[in-house]
Amino acid sequence: MHPKVLKADKIRPEYHRCTVYRAPDNTLHAVSTGSNQTSSRLLSTQSANGFAIIPASDGSYSCSGQTAILLIGDVLSISDQGLKDIL
Repeated sequence: MHPKVLKADKIRPEYHRCTVYRAPDNTLHAVSTGSNQTSSRLLSTQSANGFAIIPASDGSYSCSGQTAILLIGDVLSISDQGLKDIL
């Protein structure tokens, strides 16, 4: 399950594990590796090639639109149909 809204920390930014794909039109898309990303849950790190930077906020953070990503691996290429299946 890929969360659409994340709870943001009030004081500090958070780094949410994600997988970054390059679509045929050369745009980049990031997909969460899952909502359970506690530090002891390393399974969500296995498929991650980036961290979405979630800014500090008093509310929630919508997982749509643009955000900064810290890449930790190669960006994966994917077809339009494959991207639709993931999103």
